[in-house]
Amino acid sequence: GGVLLFPPIALGGPSVEIPLNADNILLRGAVLRNTEWAIGISCFTGSDTKLVQNSFETPSKFSQLDKLMNQTVIMIVVIMAVSIAYLSTYAVYTNNALFEKLWYVGLSSDVDRKWPYLQDLDAPEWETSTSNWFQLFFLYVTLL
Repeated sequence: GGVLLFPPIALGGPSVEIPLNADNILLRGAVLRNTEWAIGISCFTGSDTKLVQNSFETPSKFSQLDKLMNQTVIMIVVIMAVSIAYLSTYAVYTNNALFEKLWYVGLSSDVDRKWPYLQDLDAPEWETSTSNWFQLFFLYVTLL
């Protein structure tokens, strides 16, 4: 520490010495509260002090390989999302276009229709609509 030396109060009197230690110094960014007034002096200032030199932002802990892997994973997820969206859209379009020809998966608009090649059996419970886009999207997400 150092010593702050005030001039004597009375002519020829003793000088007032105040030690500069951790109890008497406010560092950068400190807030002084519940105090009506204070006498201050600026010390240890400038860009060459340890406090300023150590106040830079810490560098990233990720290596170049970590960054590359993160970018690769993000790219894979984006490509999969685009592929799944395309597959879902194409499946909705195909199911609607070929609805009457998909009897083998249980789709028919005529609920009384019998099996095309098994006329002796009763009519099955036909599905009268196909899955919507969101159902197909989440189906493909679980498959991929």
